Amino acid sequence: MDPISLIETAKQFFDGQGALANAAGIVSFIGGGAIAAWKISAYVLQRVSTKKFNSISEWALAKYGNNGGLLTEKLRQSIRISFVDDNLADLPEAYIRSLKYDLTTFDHISLADISILERFDVVVLDITNVVPEDMRNGGLEIIKRLKSLPTPPLVIAVSQKKYDPTVSNFFKLADAVLKKPVKEAELEAALNRLLITLVTPNGLAKSIDTLLDTYVISENDRKNLNGQLIKALETNGKIMPEFENIKPISNRINNLLQRFYRFSVCYV
Repeated sequence: MDPISLIETAKQFFDGQGALANAAGIVSFIGGGAIAAWKISAYVLQRVSTKKFNSISEWALAKYGNNGGLLTEKLRQSIRISFVDDNLADLPEAYIRSLKYDLTTFDHISLADISILERFDVVVLDITNVVPEDMRNGGLEIIKRLKSLPTPPLVIAVSQKKYDPTVSNFFKLADAVLKKPVKEAELEAALNRLLITLVTPNGLAKSIDTLLDTYVISENDRKNLNGQLIKALETNGKIMPEFENIKPISNRINNLLQRFYRFSVCYV
């Protein structure tokens, strides 16, 4: 029986009963109602999973709705942020904690310990006075190593320096740049801009579509790839897509998929 018929059956059931019969009937119908609710839910999910979508974004919107593009509190609690700055007073630590992000601070970090930063989703990093082995430009070495990782964290570069070639290279490698001392609203805006695109389900879906749009493949191959990617997203990677036709961007696509698997659970 389809979901609409189940609902209509429920209405007819109670309409046809007297007051006393309804009292007893409600008890017996609760079990059936629970089953009906489960069937309706399964029906909706099945419709989403079997429908042919023109893009990953269209699928994500159908599955998560507009909420899938929001930085919910549950999501923020799962995002690990680190501040690396010799003068932490220049960064709005209390404010970022008030937004419920998982924040850890470092006033310095040794080159031997840079791997510690790999576990963070966002690193807010200064270039000077943070690495004992290179107090002048140690932050540049940190960002180079982080960005060489298969799944690098997002890096927000902060500095008071200007017009320095080393700092220019530092800024070029960063995902966002802010001037110190960093204002609360500016850091929050930078986080929102980066995380909505690279952490929320709808944002990640759009990022995947945008990346695929930059790579020329036939319309038929694109449709097949869309279907494979949606299956991968629905199964958390248990069914993986074939990257044969998009090898040059396969690592970047996989990076986005891994982010999706991790953060989409915050929207269940």
